[in-house]
Amino acid sequence: MRVKKAVDYLSEQYTESQLKIGQVAKFSGLSLRNLNRLFVEELGLGPKEILIRLRLEEAKRILGSEGVSVTEASYKVGYQSLSRFIQAFRGLFGYLPSETKAA
Repeated sequence: MRVKKAVDYLSEQYTESQLKIGQVAKFSGLSLRNLNRLFVEELGLGPKEILIRLRLEEAKRILGSEGVSVTEASYKVGYQSLSRFIQAFRGLFGYLPSETKAA
């Protein structure tokens, strides 16, 4: 139940660039350690990884449908560093954000 509450919170707040996992833990009524443990047990990924995936999946959608620049997409999903965004995107999808095809 608390993990679902945390995932719902992440799903609503993931575009906030200042979002910290500690905020998610507090919102869920869990310690940071327990939040991490429960996420890994129930979802197979930690909350930070879930946050990154939420951001990158949305960026991929934006890049494929809205015709925005890579920089704009990265900021829309909460990244403050373009280089970190590009690195994370390539790490998850295996190609650069600029190679995302419009649908």
